[in-house]
Amino acid sequence: MLLSAFVSTPAVPRWSFPENALIQEPKNETQHKVHNLTRDANTKLARKNASTWDPVDDTHSPVNDSTCSVKVELDEIYDGFGNQLKENGFVRSEIEEGHSDFSNTTGGQMHPRMYTEPPWYMPGEGPVRPIAIRISDVHELKHKVINVREKVVHALGHAAKVSRQPDDAIHTTLYHPDTFYAWRKKEVGSANSSQSPEQMLPMTHTALAHELETIRNVLKRFPHDEIELEVARVAMTSGGVLLLLLRPTAEKACENPSQMDELRANFSKAFPNGSGPTKILHVSVLRLLDLPDDQLADKAKAVDEICEAATEELAGYRFKVSRLLFVHEMQVLTLKGNWYWSKVGPNV
Repeated sequence: MLLSAFVSTPAVPRWSFPENALIQEPKNETQHKVHNLTRDANTKLARKNASTWDPVDDTHSPVNDSTCSVKVELDEIYDGFGNQLKENGFVRSEIEEGHSDFSNTTGGQMHPRMYTEPPWYMPGEGPVRPIAIRISDVHELKHKVINVREKVVHALGHAAKVSRQPDDAIHTTLYHPDTFYAWRKKEVGSANSSQSPEQMLPMTHTALAHELETIRNVLKRFPHDEIELEVARVAMTSGGVLLLLLRPTAEKACENPSQMDELRANFSKAFPNGSGPTKILHVSVLRLLDLPDDQLADKAKAVDEICEAATEELAGYRFKVSRLLFVHEMQVLTLKGNWYWSKVGPNV
């Protein structure tokens, strides 16, 4: 989806998928362009350059709250997501631009596109390969999120067409060793053409096994045996994506770079041709695909109220995960494909 211009407060991708924001060179010392890769959308994200861990000293010194710019910047980004329905309502053009990741069946139903389908034509096992935190592992949070999702579906009504994220595939993506989302910045040439030599499709089993081994080696350098995060807010974009937004826990909110920044930086060093989100940790839960024009305004108001209530309930909810999921994905968005689990931390 295209965002035609930057706004005074940080813009955010309105049709937002877990894998759709690339790490880019900084525009200046405190800003990065983040591309919404459904249609090369740009957004401002504040980000410092992430460093790698010191194998001897992995301590992090939080910045004093009074100078905690990294927390303020992340809050502004997330507030931008949260204000979209209030300021814009649902926007027809933005909803429809998200359709590029869906295929139409004979009966007119829409389903997430397989990577082997046109216009991508990406053969072999795992042409796209996300490294993800599976929120579905956190059973209490999973059920709370599903409950919010179903409230939103009910509020949208029978005339709405929606695509639910599969219950067992609710996740946030940390990084992609593959080059698909880098290619989607401009979509020049075939989707396969951006692959580096060792990643040319179809991938060999040797190359896939080497990627998994590299991922596990990176995770062994993580300084703890668990990753702890908390919920920041629930929001639905004007492009129709219901999001669960995550952040570091409150006492670590001023660490810059955060542990997630460092983990992504280490993945980037291991897979320099890959891509991943920057500061944000977002979970796409539901996508609105269609809604009658005369219902857009009223439904946006109703859904925004649900999101605000859900934020009130869930903000600050903490959870820990001890493993990451690597998927040889065959269908966009859904994590459909072969799954490989990897423990985090030095004690694996």
